[in-house]
Amino acid sequence: MNMQTIKYTNAACRLWTFILLVSTGTSLMSQAQNAENQDSLVYKRRVLMSEVLQKGVRVKKKNFEELLKDNPKAKKNYRLGSYIRPLGPLVSIGGIGLCYVAIKGTPASAVVEGTVHNYTIRSLPLLVAGVGAFVGGICIIEFSHELQSNAVKAYNSSLGARKTTLLQKTKFGITPTGNVGFYARF
Repeated sequence: MNMQTIKYTNAACRLWTFILLVSTGTSLMSQAQNAENQDSLVYKRRVLMSEVLQKGVRVKKKNFEELLKDNPKAKKNYRLGSYIRPLGPLVSIGGIGLCYVAIKGTPASAVVEGTVHNYTIRSLPLLVAGVGAFVGGICIIEFSHELQSNAVKAYNSSLGARKTTLLQKTKFGITPTGNVGFYARF
């Protein structure tokens, strides 16, 4: 490698380090500013389970529904999300089972010109149905997360408009147009 290549490599490494530090610093500062409003709730997603946090402490389902007593639509969304969440993993597991059955197939044999040929019959429609059921189960899980997240957002909006700083409105990363840089929404 010549010196110019090394110089460009070092400059690229410094640029990526700067981008990493700025993006980490921005997210940490915005998290610290989000902690200022102590009455607001935070919805924390997990793969199958989720939790609602207030002041960093998990809010029980019963207590959260009591907080939503003034907003019946948000309460209905939260309950619906709670009821349909167990269906998602069941549908996904059923889809995996259908895929297994389709790929395993059924053994068959045929006699062609006096010789026996063994083969397996696999069902493409059954495989497609299994993949569809798996994806549908994941969609059900995400839909239940979205319903519950919307209930938390409705509660937070009922607390009143939060003050947002310029730092919270400014983001660094991939812009909506696909470029890399800073962008702000007002």
